Amino acid sequence: ECLESTEVHAFSHITGGGIEGNTSRVLSKEQKLVMDWQSWQWNPIFSLIQKTGNIEETEMRKAFNLGLGCMAIVPETSVDAVLSIAKNNQTNAWICGSIQSHK
Repeated sequence: ECLESTEVHAFSHITGGGIEGNTSRVLSKEQKLVMDWQSWQWNPIFSLIQKTGNIEETEMRKAFNLGLGCMAIVPETSVDAVLSIAKNNQTNAWICGSIQSHK
């Protein structure tokens, strides 16, 4: 539905390799992902893994999706539409970062 009604630059399916590792694959070399790591709460299983394995947060971010399974990379002008579409489809969605130039 997003693709039919608004502009979407890319989708990033977050699997092994973490959020930044997976998302870097859909960005140009001139772009970087700047995450707002406080924008959502981890699923409880990830806190258990971190505590049980005594894993640093930076390592958790590199290895797991932390409950964020897919990211839509959209222009600022599409953010409200995408959030509305997600809500209308009972899908949790939020702004979790931005794409910036690193020239």
